[in-house]
Amino acid sequence: MKKMVKFDFANTLNHVFVIYNLKNVDIAEKAGMAPESISRYRNGHKDMTLETFMQLVGAMPPQASMEIMSAMSFHFARLHRDNLLQEPPHKQILGTR
Repeated sequence: MKKMVKFDFANTLNHVFVIYNLKNVDIAEKAGMAPESISRYRNGHKDMTLETFMQLVGAMPPQASMEIMSAMSFHFARLHRDNLLQEPPHKQILGTR
């Protein structure tokens, strides 16, 4: 059975807001959403759709959006690796090289 580890998006979002000195009101205005919604995402009280995620990340400076995308990529690559390691060798998909 594959294990699922939840990605802590709220923590990552907060980290990016602090590191890049982003303000809810500024990002909300650029993303076309209410500052209160961003606050709920940052507190982990609200889930977002992919469309909302794209609006939010698109409203951030490029370095901040890359920070979020890098954190997510790292998480999912690690999760994929861990799940492959749990599969019996005859069920793993191997490269052709």
